[in-house]
Order: sequence, then structure tokens, then C-alpha cells
Amino acid sequence: MIALKMLWISILAILILNAAHAVSITSFSINDNASYTNSPLLNLSINAAASEMRFSCDGTNWSAWEAYASSKRFTLDTSYGCTLSDGNKVVYIEVRAFDGNALASDSIIFDSKGPSKPSAPTPVLENGIAKISWSASSDSSGIGKYVLRIKEYGKETKEFSISISGNETSYQHPAKERHRYCYSLMAYDNAGNSSQYSDEQCIVTSTTGPDVNIAVFDANMQKRDFNGVSYFRNEMVFIKVFVKDELKDINGYILQGSEKNMLNFSKAQDGYIASYILKPVDGLASVHVSVTDYLDLNKSSHAEFFVDSTAPDLNIVLAKQKSETQLLLKAIVSGDTTKLYIDVLGQRYLFETQVSDKDKGFEALLDLNNVQELLKINVTAFDRAENTKSIALEKFFLLKPTAKIKDVEVLADSLKSKLDFAKELAIFTQPELTASLADARALIEGAKHDIESQEYEPAREKLEKIKATLELISSRIANVAPVKKYEIDYNAEKAVFYSELSGYFREIPMQTKELWDSLAIKREVTVFEIQVAEKLNYAAVVSISIKNSSAKKLAPFWIVELIPKTIAGDFSMLRSNTVLEHRPRSNIVDIPIKALMPDEMVAVRYTSTLMSQQEYEKFKIEMAEFYLPVPVKEKGTEVAFVHTYERPNLAPLAIAILAVAFAYIFYRRAKK
Repeated sequence: MIALKMLWISILAILILNAAHAVSITSFSINDNASYTNSPLLNLSINAAASEMRFSCDGTNWSAWEAYASSKRFTLDTSYGCTLSDGNKVVYIEVRAFDGNALASDSIIFDSKGPSKPSAPTPVLENGIAKISWSASSDSSGIGKYVLRIKEYGKETKEFSISISGNETSYQHPAKERHRYCYSLMAYDNAGNSSQYSDEQCIVTSTTGPDVNIAVFDANMQKRDFNGVSYFRNEMVFIKVFVKDELKDINGYILQGSEKNMLNFSKAQDGYIASYILKPVDGLASVHVSVTDYLDLNKSSHAEFFVDSTAPDLNIVLAKQKSETQLLLKAIVSGDTTKLYIDVLGQRYLFETQVSDKDKGFEALLDLNNVQELLKINVTAFDRAENTKSIALEKFFLLKPTAKIKDVEVLADSLKSKLDFAKELAIFTQPELTASLADARALIEGAKHDIESQEYEPAREKLEKIKATLELISSRIANVAPVKKYEIDYNAEKAVFYSELSGYFREIPMQTKELWDSLAIKREVTVFEIQVAEKLNYAAVVSISIKNSSAKKLAPFWIVELIPKTIAGDFSMLRSNTVLEHRPRSNIVDIPIKALMPDEMVAVRYTSTLMSQQEYEKFKIEMAEFYLPVPVKEKGTEVAFVHTYERPNLAPLAIAILAVAFAYIFYRRAKK
């Protein structure tokens, strides 16, 4: 029973396997489903489930069986029932396996003859476009495309082809100027057969010689054109021939008088160029040029110009300063003068004049900048041919007088500031220099008046005297510069300093307390170096700045100051920017302070005697020497200047007490 079941299962498996491998043809095509062919050799594509295959053209005469493949190169052959004449061709395929056969077929039109010869194309030139047309060719399989052969003749000969759809009978392409184009056609049918080339038809894009423009330039490539005529001297000129097209040949010559000189042209960016050195033969000259293009079309042209080798006349009549920055120049020049260059210390001014038949006057008003008092002027006249004549002259001018006045005024102000600074610091005064400075300022005002009246020569003389005076003052004036500086801001720790201030009184006056609360006081002690010529001195300047930091006006009051002996020395030599009322037999002074508005500040300064270099090296000052400046309401208020004592160092005393205590303890123990 089990053996019977196994037999049935084996039979069923074999039936299923045979069903899965049943013979069939999924697809069969010739030349990838092409409609036409011009070759008896065909490419067959097969998709089938089989082990062998064979082929036929009539279904009767077959090729031998061969192993199955997905592609086959099959040649139309009579042995397979195929005919070699043009027309529709059917190819049959049969496949087989052990369980059966399958059959399929496909067809293609065989065309071995080319299309008819196309008619000669007809080219027409319109606005630089060649329009080509032709009659359609004929073929049994239809026209697939045309190939238009174009031959281009210019400087070089080129040939190229254009593929055009078989449905078209016309074509357009840009045609270059001065070229010859020849066209012929070949037709291809849908089977890939080609016709003969048609007869060739040609056109030319130009019928006259190329346009020629001639220009003559100088070495700077200027035409020197005056009313349509160019002028040159005996110099090198450049002849440019402007053409848009390539030339096959160019030649030319220059005619001066009866002398003819040939030119040698070379290619340039926008045409052709030749150079030539003109001879000093004054009069009309001409250049003649002939050109030939690659169509062998010719054109000639010429241009005329004048040669002039005689320099113009030039005479300077006047050179005068007219304002602070203006110079008036007058001259007489010959009638053929076209321009004048005026060079003034590196600056060049150009003036153009109209050509006339006789001598003419010239006048120019120049604006001068950044020039010196010795003015160097060079005037050059140019005629139409760039011949020149130059005249050079020198003259003293007061240039930029306003700026010079400003310079001496600035210097005078600077010197006055130095004198005022030394005076304000209460160092010393220099009355003789102050008087000389006043004289210089009077001369400055006189020079200003001269300049306003356009009297520049006396103004220049005054400025020279002013400069000499100010230079003398500069050599003798004191130059003051700080070398050391000390500061105390009593407002920074107001409560601490107030504690010290309280120590100056048995009971601090209420008005002093109110003043102290309302004021911001700062002390500066500065040591200045004082240089006069080659002499060097030093002085210490004490400055007390007092500012009303309250919101109300303060009535006049006094500052009581104890001046250290280091500064005071001899009170008769003490200098100050205010009144110092010295109290007899002391170093105390009373200094009056005016009423102060809110935020208003005054500075009180007094200065030590002058010190030499050696004295300065020995000079030492400590800020501890200065006591607080004491604001009081009444002059002569008693102030007992004492410093707040520093806390003593108790460490040595503590050590001594401990030593005595230990000694006593040891002594008591010893007695026991």
C-alpha cells in the first residue's frame, strides 16, 4: 500500500515538472522591430522556453535544428525558401523540447535600391542668411533624411555636412561676409540606402571689394584733426587701415611732394598698420592703399594730411600775482598756435586757443596750490603739428599768504600759550619776550591789511620779519614739562580726612564743617623741568583744586595752608597765581577763594624757588609734609596743624611685659 502511494507521488511530480517546462515563444522580432532593411543579413531576437530552434522563409524549407539562443544572425537564403528581390520578407521560427514544438513569425521590408538623385539645391542670400531649397527625392521605402554638404571658401577652405529630416526641403544658415558657399544634397531612404550627390550650386556673399577706411596717427595714436585735416611735423606716424574682413593682400605708399615711399603693413587688432617717418617737407601729403580680399575683389582708398615743421612764435608779456592763490599770465603767440601748457612747480595747466591767420593775445589766470615763494614758470606753445616753443622764467611770489598768516598766528599763539603757562604755574614771567611777541602780532595785522589790498610784496617782507622775530622768541622762551607728579584726593576718603581736620581744632567750627562737606578738594604736587636755551632748571608747583560739589552757591571763603619748608624756603621768593597772605613767624598762609557756583572749580598754585640740576638731585618731597588745606569763613582763623598720630607698635612692649611676668613666676617658684 505504501509503495503504491509513493508511485502516484512520483508520477504527479513528473507531470508538474513537465507542465512548468512546456514549450512556448514569448517574443520574436527582426532588427529590433524595424520596418525596413537594405541588407539580407538580419538580426533576430528570440525569447522562448525551448532547447532547439530552426528558421524558414516559407514554412517549408527549414534550416537545420540548432541549440536554442536568444539571438541569431540570419541571412536571407533561397535554401530556406527566401527570395532576394525587394519586398516584404517573412521569417518563421520553430522551437522544440522533449514535450513538444512552438511556431512564430515576423516580417520586414527588404529594400536594396537607393532614392532618386536630388535636384540641385537653390541658395538665396537674404540679410546675411543663406536660404537653400530643393525638390523632394522619391523612394519605395520613403526618404529618411537629407545630408546637405556645404563648402566654405574664404581665407581657409572648409567643408561640413548638415543632417536634415526627410520631410524637409529647405534649410537656412548664417553666411559670412566675403565668402563663397557651394551646396549639394544626398538623400537617404528609410532602409538606409543613399542616393548620388546632387549637382552643386554656389553663391558669393559680396560682389564688391571690401570697405577701406584710412587714418593717420602720431606716436600717441592721436589724429591731430583740425576741421577735418590732420597736421604732423617731421616725425613717425602710423597709418591704420580699418577693414572688417580678412584680406588676401594689402599695399600702399605715402606721397610727399613728388616722392613716393612704399609702406609695409602688418596685421593689427582692428585692421592693418604701417609706420613711416615723415620728411621735413612742409605742405600737403597723402597716403594711398589698395586691398584684395579672398574673393579676389579689390578696393582702393587714400587720405590727405599736412606736414608742418616750423615752430610757433611765443612772447611772455606779463606774469603777476592777482590774488592769494592766482597768477595772471599774458603772452602773444602766432596764429597757428592751438594750445599752451603752463608748468608751475610740478603742476601743468592746459589752455586751448583758436587758430587764426595772425598773431593773437593769450591771457590765463592760474589757481596755484602747494607752491614755493620762488615761482618757476615754464610756458610751451604748440601748433597744429605739435611743433613747440618754450620760455622759462623765475619770479618771487607770495604764494598762499593766508596760510602763511595762519602759520605765524598759530606759532604766535603757541608762544603765548607757553608764556601764559609758565605764568599760570607761577614759575616765572618773561616780560621782554612778551613785548617782542606783541610787536610780531602788530606786524601780522599789517601783513593782513597788505594782503587784503593785494599788496603782496610788502606783505612778504613783513612775513619775513615776523618769522625772524618768532624764531628768536622760540629760541629764548621757557619750555616747561612735568617730570614728577604726586596727588592726594581729599574727597576720596572724605570722612577719614575730616577726622584729621577735626584734630586741627579744639572744636571744629560749624562753618568749616559745612565748607568741608560742600567742597571737593584735590592736591597735586608736580616737579617741572624748565628749559631756557641751554639752561636747565627745576621747580616744584603745588596746585590745590577746589570744586563746589554742592547744589548751592558758596559765598567767598579762605583756605588756610601750611606750606612745607621744602617748598617755602624763603617766603619772599615764593610765587603764586593768587594772593598768599603770610602769617608772621610761621609757614601758614591765608588764601582767598571767590564765591563758587555749583560745580565751579578754581585752582590755587604756588611754586618753589628755581633749582639747579644739582639742587634737584638732592631735592626730595613727601606728601606727608602737606597738611590738609583748611576751609574757613574768616581770615586769620586759628588752626593748630598737627598730624593724626599713627597707632604705636605694641609688640616690643608686650614682649617686655611677658618677659617680666615669666621672670616673676620663676622667682616665686624658686623661693618655694
